[in-house]
Amino acid sequence: MLDTTIAFTAFTGAAPPFPPAAVPRLVHSEDRILPGTDFPNIPHSYAHALRALEQTGLGTAWLRAVCHDNAARLFGL
Repeated sequence: MLDTTIAFTAFTGAAPPFPPAAVPRLVHSEDRILPGTDFPNIPHSYAHALRALEQTGLGTAWLRAVCHDNAARLFGL
């Protein structure tokens, strides 16, 4: 599983936190990506992390899988 705590945020500064050329590969991995679980012990807000996921441009279905469906499946909910 990929934990998105820092992966797509601006925390790393000027350097892209996730290689833009690799973003399309995330479509094929959407079932193995979960939102970060390090809150509140991170340097940005939860809202910023969600906006960063949205800014990948991978669409609503991808966001739903990453932000809800994958965790629900993992925990049997």
